[in-house]
Amino acid sequence: MAERVYQFLINFVANCNISVVYLPLKQITGYDINGLFIHSDIHDSIFIDEDLPLAKKCFVLAHELGHYVLHRRYMNGIWAKSYCLKNNKSWKMRKEAEADRFAYRLLVLVKKLILNGSRRGYRGVYRTYRIAK
Repeated sequence: MAERVYQFLINFVANCNISVVYLPLKQITGYDINGLFIHSDIHDSIFIDEDLPLAKKCFVLAHELGHYVLHRRYMNGIWAKSYCLKNNKSWKMRKEAEADRFAYRLLVLVKKLILNGSRRGYRGVYRTYRIAK
């Protein structure tokens, strides 16, 4: 099931014109980072730690997609500065919790779509989360 969920998410993200890049994030950054969403005016990218098991990659991809849906309008230099400041933990925790909740809901929806053989597919997800392509 994890393979089918992951493939659905990968295809969905591709339809949103978001690149997915696999890197050894923990080695590169020195931090316990499983994924990262980078927004720019030119292109959006999701970076995922290549060493994660498939089930964890599913959650990380859904979580980073949550940042895309919920937070991309606000991502700029101020966002980056706020995110990196150590004294702004409650703001950072709130944004991460929002992306976590989004990921859980998205994964439940995708699993239901797969199990029910729904023909709604991507359109159902776009509509449910009001994602503009």
